[in-house]
Amino acid sequence: MLTNQAIVIINLATWGVSILIAVVFSLIAVFCENQYIEIKPEGIIGIATLLGTFSFTMTGFIAAIGAYIISVSDKTSFLRWRQQGYI
Repeated sequence: MLTNQAIVIINLATWGVSILIAVVFSLIAVFCENQYIEIKPEGIIGIATLLGTFSFTMTGFIAAIGAYIISVSDKTSFLRWRQQGYI
């Protein structure tokens, strides 16, 4: 079961990695030539497909994590499922 300390550590790590990636990409955009970052009109469909697929995947991933967190909590709505062995 997740403890409060584990949740805090995971939360800090997630935010830290996200901020680090944003800073690195910002520095690359500012200090490097942007000739390699070019979106051509024929590549827009591929980019839209990639972003859409990623969005749907992450939505399912977040839903799965939310369901897990709810299942290990003491919510009465999931108590019956847990007692019957579904969780």
